[in-house]
Amino acid sequence: MPKPIQLYYDFLSPPSRALWIALKWGQTPFEDCPIALRKFEQLTDEYKKINRFQKVPAIVDGNFHLAETVAIVRYLSDKGQFSEQLYPRSVEERARVDEYLEWQHLNIRVACSVFFREAWLFPINGLAPMPKPEQIQQLIKDVETNLGLLEVVWLEKDYLIGDHLTVADLFGATEINQIKLCQYTVNGKQFPKVAKWLERVRVAANPYHDEALTFVYKKSKQAASAKLSLDSFSNITYHSIQMSKAIKYYYDFLSQPSRALWIGMKLGKTPFDECPVALRKREQLTDEYKKINRFQKVPAIVDGNFQLAESVAIVRYLSDKGQFSEQLYPKTLEGRARVDEFLEWQHLSIRLTCGLFFRSAWLFPVNGIAPMPKAEQIQKMIKDVEANLGLLERLWLEKDFLIGDQLTVADIFGASEINQIKLCQYNVSEKKFPKIAKWLERVRESANPYFDEAHSFVYQKSKQAVSAKV
Repeated sequence: MPKPIQLYYDFLSPPSRALWIALKWGQTPFEDCPIALRKFEQLTDEYKKINRFQKVPAIVDGNFHLAETVAIVRYLSDKGQFSEQLYPRSVEERARVDEYLEWQHLNIRVACSVFFREAWLFPINGLAPMPKPEQIQQLIKDVETNLGLLEVVWLEKDYLIGDHLTVADLFGATEINQIKLCQYTVNGKQFPKVAKWLERVRVAANPYHDEALTFVYKKSKQAASAKLSLDSFSNITYHSIQMSKAIKYYYDFLSQPSRALWIGMKLGKTPFDECPVALRKREQLTDEYKKINRFQKVPAIVDGNFQLAESVAIVRYLSDKGQFSEQLYPKTLEGRARVDEFLEWQHLSIRLTCGLFFRSAWLFPVNGIAPMPKAEQIQKMIKDVEANLGLLERLWLEKDFLIGDQLTVADIFGASEINQIKLCQYNVSEKKFPKIAKWLERVRESANPYFDEAHSFVYQKSKQAVSAKV
């Protein structure tokens, strides 16, 4: 038996709980290495040697260090050290689990996390005052919008991916249970499927589920009589890939993930039928397209009778089928895990902040959905973008590309997100972020001619407004 991995975690962290439960449930041997977030142990120099992001969870497997929970699941699965029921081996079942894991980042996870931080973590630690009642209501509205999607779109059967428990259920339930700390409990009348599913996951994952959630249960019960109000918490070389039949690819170049996936498939010579979906005409909202992708977003693929959304899940699915470039998405365990680590990290950092800036300062004003933000709001969005560019500069760009000396999908996805904000008349400063500026050009050159083709709309529109000030 191989030497057990070391798992660094804290039960206050939803991803830590989900991973710990899964490892226990699947009988994966590991050494417990608790990190007390309340004591800021994650910020020590000692822990920084374990995880350069100074967050939990993280693992150490011999000389190999890895962060980002979903990347850890995939790494252990590829090594044969993770439950095959929780993370299936079959290509299509695994792709379905991946589809949820990618979807939840900017839906269930972000909505519940913001609610938790704003209405519990920050006030309880004196980092910020309790939000006003109307702000609380907006936070709840955002959570319930995503619970509605879970109810209507995902829960057709007993579990998210079918008739048995998977890591998709563990990750989803853990995020939702976190907001018990905010005195929010899922309403069984409003969301009957979600309420029953949460209990079903709890029963199926016990005794480990309840053990991991002890702190949440304890603190939420202590405040059970409190109301959620202002006073609640006082205190390159590529090879051709042979395929039996070309997939159908639905995309729009206005979408960053659509561009990244299109470039990756073109570079790797993955054959596909182009099926453009004009977002500007709202073609993604038609009943016809809803049959292709129930989320009514791009990109999506159809492979025979199998339909799949979420760009990163699509990359992994095609790779598992041998239909994606091995340079862009490696087959080696550690190489693939490193790419996965970035793809998971970027969701709530580069992608989230650049996406918000793009929508607020270009997409909504241009389409008359909302007025142009005020100058101070623009500056706040730029500050958030640059905070994450700073992390990219310091933590990721030690070599020519994000994962080493050659281009991978990590670079293509990251560069595509950053290039999107050219539409907001924002260009990366070479003086402030010299490594990023050179990396963006290096990615462009390595991925051409497809990179420029996919970005033609972005280049055109940003040049038209080059004299405008944000």
